[in-house]
Amino acid sequence: MKVILCTPFIQSPEFAQGGLVVWGANIINYYKSLVDKEVELVPISFDRRTYAKNHKSKIGQFVNGIKELWRSTFQTVKLLKRRDFDAVHVCTSTYFSLLKDLIILWAAKHYGVRGYVHFHCGRVPDILKASNWEHKLLIKVASLATKCITMDLHSFYAFENYGIHNIVNLPNPLSLSIINQVTERSFFMTKVPGRIAFVGHVIPTKGIQELVESCCMLGTPDLHIIGKLLPNDKAVIDSLLSKYNTKGEWITWVGEIPHENVIDELLQAEVFAFPTYTEGFPNVILEAMVCKCAIVTTTVGAIPEMLDIENDACGVCVEPKNTELFYNALSNVYGNSECITEYSNKAFVRVNEQYTINNVWNQMVEIWSD
Repeated sequence: MKVILCTPFIQSPEFAQGGLVVWGANIINYYKSLVDKEVELVPISFDRRTYAKNHKSKIGQFVNGIKELWRSTFQTVKLLKRRDFDAVHVCTSTYFSLLKDLIILWAAKHYGVRGYVHFHCGRVPDILKASNWEHKLLIKVASLATKCITMDLHSFYAFENYGIHNIVNLPNPLSLSIINQVTERSFFMTKVPGRIAFVGHVIPTKGIQELVESCCMLGTPDLHIIGKLLPNDKAVIDSLLSKYNTKGEWITWVGEIPHENVIDELLQAEVFAFPTYTEGFPNVILEAMVCKCAIVTTTVGAIPEMLDIENDACGVCVEPKNTELFYNALSNVYGNSECITEYSNKAFVRVNEQYTINNVWNQMVEIWSD
């Protein structure tokens, strides 16, 4: 079976980075590691150079983006025209990306190739409720696809409720490199009692204010904040700290660090606190699970199903943008060794059973074969 994979996957400072790039790199690296390849995978890079987003105007950013996407779209259509491929897998983050999805899926249908569109965002339910150009494009793209692939059940059920039934749900994978790193480093990395870790952009929409305020109410725990912090956001946090008569000496501002060092931070943390406002399928949750952290987070994107909240919960989820709820959840876990052990062990088992790259790869090959 020959499959074209349309996704960004180049992990370099010259190109825009994000969860979709990580997904693409994980899939392609795993494919390259296979000895017996039942699928011939042909990746087409839909990476965008960072300068495309540096234009002062939104129109300029749009034009730069279209120029970059057009080259890859044209290359994909040329391959489809050869009629010697069985399937094309198109990854999308919606917005204007739906334009290239529309072109590729139309070409796939025209040349008799199965077309799969993979939605890498948590916005699908909102788009389906709207009445605008993005909604119309999304419906058209879905109608052209052999199958639509979602990464969270909210999006899956939103499509079904809308009346679109050519849907399948596919979780994001945890890469082999992370699993190997955790296996190697866990021999000499130990949990620091009372350590709480946060990983992500240190901005309001990641719930950083709710986190800091909850920790102030806890009584100044050992909090490690890993991620880029801008001066304006630090000023807001300092103002919040002053209300609790503390300068935040108990907070370690780790900043941006190499990813292998992020894993080290998670291996040493008892609790991973992540009061984010919006997510799709966050890789950092998978990483916290495999690092045996007790996870306290929010009910956004795929997080509740990742942590199996409705069945055998291996973490705690609360509604976002609510400091009181997040504090109550965090205080029930923090310092509770029995609770921390239970959640962390369950999370470790679940991530290894459900989200390893080989499991996800096999599910994807099944989808392409259908």
